[in-house]
Amino acid sequence: KHFDLALFYQQRGLNTLYYPVVWKMKPKVSVMISGNASGQVYCLNGRNGVAIFSNELKESLGATWDELLGREEIDFIAYRNAANVYEIESAKGRASIIQKNGGLSYEPKTGDPFGLGRIANPLDRQQSLEATFHSDYPDALVQIDQLFSCSRSGDLVVVAKNGYDLRKSYEWPEHHASHGSLHREHIIVPLIYNQTGWHPRPARTVDLFDTILKWAGKSIEGDSDGQPLC
Repeated sequence: KHFDLALFYQQRGLNTLYYPVVWKMKPKVSVMISGNASGQVYCLNGRNGVAIFSNELKESLGATWDELLGREEIDFIAYRNAANVYEIESAKGRASIIQKNGGLSYEPKTGDPFGLGRIANPLDRQQSLEATFHSDYPDALVQIDQLFSCSRSGDLVVVAKNGYDLRKSYEWPEHHASHGSLHREHIIVPLIYNQTGWHPRPARTVDLFDTILKWAGKSIEGDSDGQPLC
């Protein structure tokens, strides 16, 4: 089923820029769908791309905030609360992902949107993956941190529930599936291989780059994010 995130804001009085309407006079927000189950919302308020935090973001989006959270199509929203704090909010409540001492922790506040419980001690990337691998949102802590570390990230990230996407108008041909969320149905990748010596630890697709290089007897690049599995 389809829920058009851009039209949601446009129909509630926020002049909205969205593809393929690539020019508008004095837009209030811009909505860019990133994987049809995920949308990036940018508040275009003269800040020239500078990221904004929760109070200003909620003020810019007004009453649409609570209405969006209450919609059956929406799984969760994510946004910055400080330079090193990201908020995850859904109908299940709000939790914080905190970047500290080179690691990530997870603190339920009014609820537990990711169903992870409290992760008090900061975890590095591999520990975070292992702690969340069998949850409904594998590697969500690192994925959110990496997303908001990018200067091109939206001020608000909106993610649809399974069975929904965030695009309706101008969708041709009509999509009958979705991708791009952090739910395990979207993010778990099956892997078939015929090599021996495979390490059984949880892994990311980026680890395959270094693994294949090692299998092929090639040198591994020093700035790779991956860790070989053999």
